Amino acid sequence: MRWQEPKESAPNFVKARVGINVEQFVEFLNQHVNEKGWINFEMNEGREGGFYLVLDDFQPDPSKAKSKPVKETSPVDEEPAF
Repeated sequence: MRWQEPKESAPNFVKARVGINVEQFVEFLNQHVNEKGWINFEMNEGREGGFYLVLDDFQPDPSKAKSKPVKETSPVDEEPAF
C-alpha cells in the first residue's frame, strides 16, 4: 500500500492518494481477518507529518470481560389495559 500527497489541483477534502497492490492486499487480508470477517486498522499521524495505517489486532481477554448486569423483571399477572 502506498500513500501519496494529493495532487495540487485536488480539492481541500482530498487528503491522500492510496495505491494498493491487489494480490498482496488480498493475501494480507486473508492472513489477518478476524472470526467475524473483519480486519481493523488504526490511522496514525507520523512524527514528520503524513499518515499511516497500523493493523489493530486487539483481542479482549475473556477472563477480564465484565458481565452486563441482568435487569430483574417480574411476571405480568394482569392483561394490558388497552
